Amino acid sequence: MPSRFLFLTAALAAAPALLIAQGPPAGWRVALDSGPADAAVQFRTMAPGWHLTMGPGGVVYDPRHTAAGRFSVEAEMFLFPGTSDAGYGLFLGGTAVEDGLPDFVGFVLRRDGSAAVIRTDASGETVYAPWQHHDAISPGASDEPVRNLLRVDADPDSVRFRVNDSLVATVARNEVPVDGAFGFRVGQGINLHASTLTVSTHLAEPRRR
Repeated sequence: MPSRFLFLTAALAAAPALLIAQGPPAGWRVALDSGPADAAVQFRTMAPGWHLTMGPGGVVYDPRHTAAGRFSVEAEMFLFPGTSDAGYGLFLGGTAVEDGLPDFVGFVLRRDGSAAVIRTDASGETVYAPWQHHDAISPGASDEPVRNLLRVDADPDSVRFRVNDSLVATVARNEVPVDGAFGFRVGQGINLHASTLTVSTHLAEPRRR
């Protein structure tokens, strides 16, 4: 088991005390699916990364950062033991998030080892890739956090969704709106730690497939 995983697991054993000591990340926002703005949500900086414990589900993001064109977004996440079977992962293409009518595409996993790509907007949901089990996904455990590395590669022809370096879904670029705000999509009752969130812009021409 990687040494960083062991360090993180040990550090998070004291998570309640650390969360009280740390403040919310400057500039970040939480937009909830439902409920009052002061609903039970904990979102705190805790090196490395951030710890999130959700009451209602929602999206967590920094509006100063957006992605467009040819880009990749990647995040390392540790899902903690729990009973919620809600999705967790990344969102992209966020628009009007702060206006209370968010439109975004979620690349989300569930505790059972499945993944889906779903757009949420004012009209409801559009499913680009339905929930499906993938061997590459580490399912939730009852006694310790589990790690998954999520990555989205947006190219001119398609958007590819990967977990732990394995392709789990591909959607045509002209069908899925991924330009815009990005961040974490965390469902109701989920407790997780996100150790990284990175975005990179690709300037070179892609290899023709």
